[in-house]
Amino acid sequence: MSLPQTLLEEEQSLEIFKEMLLSTLNIKEPIVQLKDIPQWVGFLKSVGVKNTPLDDCSTFLSNGYFYNFSSRTPINKLDINHEAEIHFIPTLRDECNASILETQGFIKIPSYIESCLEIVDSLDFQLKHSLGNKRYKDIKRLTNKGRKCYPIIFYDWQDIQGNNCLLNAFAKLHEYNSFKYNHNYNLYNYDALKKLFESHLKKNIFIGLRYDKENSRYVQGFIFLVGQKYSDIYLLAQGSNIDMIQNGNNLYVAMLYELFNFAYSRKIFSIYLGRGSELNKRKIGANKFFLLNNWIKPINKNLIFSIHKIQLCSKRIKENFNALKI
Repeated sequence: MSLPQTLLEEEQSLEIFKEMLLSTLNIKEPIVQLKDIPQWVGFLKSVGVKNTPLDDCSTFLSNGYFYNFSSRTPINKLDINHEAEIHFIPTLRDECNASILETQGFIKIPSYIESCLEIVDSLDFQLKHSLGNKRYKDIKRLTNKGRKCYPIIFYDWQDIQGNNCLLNAFAKLHEYNSFKYNHNYNLYNYDALKKLFESHLKKNIFIGLRYDKENSRYVQGFIFLVGQKYSDIYLLAQGSNIDMIQNGNNLYVAMLYELFNFAYSRKIFSIYLGRGSELNKRKIGANKFFLLNNWIKPINKNLIFSIHKIQLCSKRIKENFNALKI
């Protein structure tokens, strides 16, 4: 393996993400059907592809398990699971040297765009300068409105340790997202969160929860990791009960600004915002983007044509990425 680049790519982190996925899918080995992976389903939808032969194939995952935003480049010969029809290495950054994968028959498919905010000045000055005064004021207005109607509380690992209901509250809020997007599984269910909290990442975990001021019920939650060693933040997931949120609020925008403020107040200047919705994230301040490729090796050679068809459709992901740099 290459040396770790981020907290999420460390060997221990990858191992706990693997355990979370196995627990969620109720399997013993990382052999999955891609139709059960929300990120794969979302990718296909984004490039206009439906019902591919790959969806039902037994697929061996390695080097990444989707909880980590991006994966590490293998530098040695990869083990092949001969029970699987596909070997799948997800979310490798395009800038990485992946020549070893090409020589072993893997096919590169541009699949996602990861977003990040790098703070290089005072936070508010930077957002105002990069987004324009009108957009900046709109973000501030939505943030203030969110605070007024739905106050937010940040909980660290000690708070969570003293009250496991916080993990359960976030799991339920994230489940609304799973229902909204018709996912087969809630990847941040309580048991998966429990595994995360019982891991070496325990002291890196923070949860932000918003509650309705009138009835104290939670309406939005988000979970993130603070990498003290790397001085950065990773927004893992968020969930909202939109039926309980009044019209005129945009708690997603408000959440990101609150997260930026949280980081800036602690002198943390890199906030990784995960995959997807890159245009929306850019409108809220994201200024650094990474093209992520899925690498797929068909053990069943009858799948090669289907993979190349998906590869052709996925060119729009790279085009979107290039457009972000203009």
